[in-house]
Amino acid sequence: MIPLSSQGGSALDDISISGTSDAASSSTGLLPDVHEALTKEVRLFTRRERLLFHFKSLQYVLFMGSVLSFFSTHWYSAVWSVAIWAFAVKFSPSFTRYSGFIGKQSV
Repeated sequence: MIPLSSQGGSALDDISISGTSDAASSSTGLLPDVHEALTKEVRLFTRRERLLFHFKSLQYVLFMGSVLSFFSTHWYSAVWSVAIWAFAVKFSPSFTRYSGFIGKQSV
């Protein structure tokens, strides 16, 4: 939940029924602390989405390394790298700003 004001219920006194107030931003129609909280939340979601995108990219690189390690002189390294890749694929969540978390969320 996003708090409407840091003072508790006092912000409700300043807002009229039409939704306008002196403290409201004229461009967005939101209170300044609500606008700041929403901006912070969008930045957090964007960062989370980028982090999971890079993690999925690293999973593909690990998969290619696992397949190619079968053809190297240290073929036995494919066993542990496939195990790590399978664990990462099974338990990695998917996330988008629009739909939230999808799939497994915890171990």
